[in-house]
Amino acid sequence: FSQSMVKYDTESRLFENSLFNVPFIPEDNYTNDIYSAYLLHDEIISAKSQICNIKSSFKCGKTHCLPLFLSIKAIQENMERPFIIMVLPSNNLIENTIQDFDDLLGDSVYLINDYTKLESMYENLPKKPVICMFTIRLLFEILSNAEEKKFPIFKYSRFILDGIYQKNLDTEELIEKFTKEMKNYSFPLQLICMAPVSHPIILDSFDEVYEF
Repeated sequence: FSQSMVKYDTESRLFENSLFNVPFIPEDNYTNDIYSAYLLHDEIISAKSQICNIKSSFKCGKTHCLPLFLSIKAIQENMERPFIIMVLPSNNLIENTIQDFDDLLGDSVYLINDYTKLESMYENLPKKPVICMFTIRLLFEILSNAEEKKFPIFKYSRFILDGIYQKNLDTEELIEKFTKEMKNYSFPLQLICMAPVSHPIILDSFDEVYEF
């Protein structure tokens, strides 16, 4: 990124190198296209908004690019907020994405889809990014347990809602929880929603939502 305004240290560069392996889509005519989500790199990492909505098409690369963007952000902030909690629609998608990230990132991050492993990190915050992937129902349990343990999970985490945009009781309850808890802590990119259209529940629930 010769025109980038984002500054990197050595650790961030490791993620940039991994990101470079993500965005290229082989085409039938033996050329390569670039995932559209990758093109938001600088804009997302430099964003100042607490809540963002990314209108994204299918196979735009968002599921693989956004956690790496936020990992870079966590490193730039000296791991003040190490947890990147991603909510995905199904366990199959979670397992496949975890495997992709393991192949891509190795031990440069912690990859978690077991909430007990996440909870084991509460007492001593990790020194490298923690990318967590859960279903919405499991996230409810995680948030409830954190409250019981008096661990301020919203203080140390960024959340990505990927493909969770249908209006139902689960999404309404989750957004209500976010609306309440995020008043206590405010920092850039605390909640990112990704869907093919503008997220109606998000837009209706928060006063300021930045849309990419």
